Amino acid sequence: MRLRRMIPRFSLRTLVVFLLLATSGMGLWWHWEPWVPSFGFSIEAWPGELDPGEVRFIHQGSQLEVKCWLVMEDLESLPEGSPHWYEISVYDVESGRKLSSREGSVPLKWGKSPVRKPHVLQDGRYLSCEAREPSGSVLVIRESGRDRALAEIRSSRSSGYPEERLLNFDIAPDGERLVFIEAGRRARFCRRRHPEWWWGVFWLWEFWLTAAFAGVFVWSVWRDRRTLKVAADE
Repeated sequence: MRLRRMIPRFSLRTLVVFLLLATSGMGLWWHWEPWVPSFGFSIEAWPGELDPGEVRFIHQGSQLEVKCWLVMEDLESLPEGSPHWYEISVYDVESGRKLSSREGSVPLKWGKSPVRKPHVLQDGRYLSCEAREPSGSVLVIRESGRDRALAEIRSSRSSGYPEERLLNFDIAPDGERLVFIEAGRRARFCRRRHPEWWWGVFWLWEFWLTAAFAGVFVWSVWRDRRTLKVAADE
């Protein structure tokens, strides 16, 4: 009889609420990260001949402009001022369809590689690309002023970005979508699920569902201790 009293006893109601609490908690954990990959499409280019360079949103984020450079094996041996050919293609963001393309060239200039300035947003965030050893680089969203990292976005196909591809990212004017070029000439898009700050989880319905189930679970356990104790004493 004493051993039976030591074993915790719960009602069916409490067990059902516990299962619901565990399920909503798993959903909250799964959606905890503020940025999530949404979709992507391949960049149309001749294999081995064009290398994706710069990428940026245009027309209020409805289209994507990709600048691809002609791959030349003897590029380093060419004198400064030689033409370096490129192709600029425009894609529809929703469908991934190629809308237009044009070709051109710029004179070669040897020296330091250009560095992409951070994207400063209106709500106190900015997006930059930072080196990570030994994987390469990763996109980081930081809080302006405090210089505190709020979120990191990595490629889904590789461990990081090569050092020479720091120009291959852009963020939409609304600050809710970003794009980067990953391995295999593929444009990968990410969407902002909720604000990056600690209180950003308040935007998730999983948070409020978990909080509600947690409150009901505590109440149910307290109720069981009263009702089952009275039944045991009788």
